[in-house]
Amino acid sequence: MPIRQQPKRRYFYIILLCLLLVGVVPLAIAGVFSGVFTRSVLAEQGRTEASARANRALLLIDAMLQEYARIVDTLASDPGIRQAFSHPDSITPAANALLYDKVFMLLSGKSAKPAIHLLDGKGRFALSTTSAPRGYDPVQYASWGIFRRALAADGSPIFFPQGLFGKVGDPASISIARYVRLDAYNGFFVILDLGMLHFKNTLSPLTRSDRFSIIVASSNEIPVFAEGPEVAGIYERMRLFENKPADTPCAVSVEMRDGETAIIARSTPASSGLYVYVLSELSERIHGSRIGVKIFLSAAMAIGVLCIAIALLLARSVTGPVYTIIGAVSRVREGDLSTRINLKRTDELGLLADNIDLMSEQLETLVGNIKRQERSVRIAELEALQAQIKPHFIFNCLEVIRLSARMGKSEEVASTVVTLGKLLRSSMQNEEILVTILEEWNLLKAYASIQQRRFEDRLSLELFLDPAIETVKIPKLIIQPLVENALVHGLEGKVGKGRLVVSATASGSGVSILIEDDGVGMDAATKKHCFDGEIHEAEKTGIGVRNVLGRLRLHYGSEFSFSITSALGAGTKIVIVLPSTTKELL
Repeated sequence: MPIRQQPKRRYFYIILLCLLLVGVVPLAIAGVFSGVFTRSVLAEQGRTEASARANRALLLIDAMLQEYARIVDTLASDPGIRQAFSHPDSITPAANALLYDKVFMLLSGKSAKPAIHLLDGKGRFALSTTSAPRGYDPVQYASWGIFRRALAADGSPIFFPQGLFGKVGDPASISIARYVRLDAYNGFFVILDLGMLHFKNTLSPLTRSDRFSIIVASSNEIPVFAEGPEVAGIYERMRLFENKPADTPCAVSVEMRDGETAIIARSTPASSGLYVYVLSELSERIHGSRIGVKIFLSAAMAIGVLCIAIALLLARSVTGPVYTIIGAVSRVREGDLSTRINLKRTDELGLLADNIDLMSEQLETLVGNIKRQERSVRIAELEALQAQIKPHFIFNCLEVIRLSARMGKSEEVASTVVTLGKLLRSSMQNEEILVTILEEWNLLKAYASIQQRRFEDRLSLELFLDPAIETVKIPKLIIQPLVENALVHGLEGKVGKGRLVVSATASGSGVSILIEDDGVGMDAATKKHCFDGEIHEAEKTGIGVRNVLGRLRLHYGSEFSFSITSALGAGTKIVIVLPSTTKELL
């Protein structure tokens, strides 16, 4: 067998020559030529932009805080609210609901709604749009923090920085508070909490560029908002303003470090006492601004015109067809089987391109057939599992109706039958595999109302759905079977009153679903069987967990998490984390 000779490296040297002519030589000359001119231009432009951004950010923040301060003033001066805190013992449920309506009406139209807390100074009455933080106790903490500041302000609103993540995990980053004095001995506090999201929405026009970083901080350098790739650099460089008066109009400092120019601007304090720091990092090797790019390209084009003309003549006939084939093969490798080269040449490269096109066509047909078959199988499995779960919750609902009928509660039987009818209509008319969390939640609430009649005062049921995830789609009948398991196997056998918490909240880029009860719990063997056991219709326990797990695995593969924490006598906690976006089955 003859020894194959090493191929000549003609293509290598031609391409190397093209790179030298088109890339290295003109860019090297242009870089030296333009570097001297662009450095000063970029630095000056950075100073101007940083200063302008700091001032504009300050105006936007000031406008936002004043808008929410007006809401605080409106609540403080509302006659109905003042009357409620003057005579808290006389508040009826209807009057209390009317007060909540007033509060929520002021927040209508806000995409990110702040938390509002109206707190009696003596702890007799309170109105809160969310659960009040532990530190919001005006009786215990009257001489501390926000309450002390509000009392000292004598009826004027104050701005109280909480920090990037609030105190003890509270979501507020800055609070607006006002103490309303009703008489010599009585009064109430109005507190409005703003979080990172409110600053992010307000400053979104300024934080889209990755060339700038922004921190909003109080006069004693407590940060309440941070955004950008160089936030840590702002903390390090705050010392540059130590010798500059607080009321200096938009101070700007320039610092050289490791060959890079750091430009940081600090605004004058807002009426709230907040400062805005803007940082821009400019490197001598980065020509990111339009002025620098224009100077660099102009010099490169002027020097490299002759080189480009010669390189094009050499490269087009040699590398053009090769790159076309390489690009097509890369797209096929990445999964785009519809790629066709259509080189229309009669030489070896043309023959290679025609064979690649034929191969792609055959692969596309084969993969399409396989995907259609696998999709049909997975959809059939999902529908079978979904159909399996329906009889169980129907039988449990019918059991509630049977017990009510035996006890002679005809009105409760009628009401339960109506609710069950709505449940069946909702679950059977919608044949989609995926539904929104809001649709699943409505079905869960209807089911929970039936079970509440069964358990009566033995069950404390808490349901919470984060409005931000209502439109996220999940597989149908995912939450209800787990709630049914918690009621039937966890709380039904418990002596005394039981508690069941069900919540669905945003979790990073996904959705977190929690089902937690304080029932009888389960041992390690039962918990293992929930994960590993096969699903059989005759089994009495665990079918809900295994059915839900089976459908989640079919739909998400490995892109979800499912955990069970339980012990005998200690209740059960199930946490499911799903991605916020869905995909077609294969």
